[in-house]
Amino acid sequence: MTLTEPADGLVVNFPSTVVVTATAADIDGSVARVEFYVNGTNRIGADLTAPYELTWMDAAPGTYQLTAVATAWYRGGPYQVV
Repeated sequence: MTLTEPADGLVVNFPSTVVVTATAADIDGSVARVEFYVNGTNRIGADLTAPYELTWMDAAPGTYQLTAVATAWYRGGPYQVV
């Protein structure tokens, strides 16, 4: 699981949109979804198909940490990769 955009330290002028992209892979290719979060707990959306991408709109001015979590299937059940 790799967050590929935006680049670390990106500075944008608001109002603006930020494109967030991630790559995710599973040993058998069964990634079910990638969810995107701001500051660890605020879910801003998800993408069910690769390439995994989200356009984050209406963000207030500030400093944020963006993360992504992939959910895949293993032995009949879901597991997450951060």
